Amino acid sequence: MKAIVTILPRSDVPDPAGEAIREQLYDLGSSDLRRVTVGKQVVLDFEGGDFSTVTERVKKLCQEFLVNDLLEEFTFKVEE
Repeated sequence: MKAIVTILPRSDVPDPAGEAIREQLYDLGSSDLRRVTVGKQVVLDFEGGDFSTVTERVKKLCQEFLVNDLLEEFTFKVEE
């Protein structure tokens, strides 16, 4: 099974990289962009396991290691 984790800055935390990209895109004519957010994606490939076990492991890995919950939030999906 594979889990794809998306980690983004929390909406109440400044995102300087996203703001720099938004400004450049604005200069290129995309004046309708309100916000650009830059994050990261982590792909975890598990050997075996059922959906519920992998889901719980991914949550725990995110909460304990992958994500700084003061600055970031995460979503994930598990695929077979």
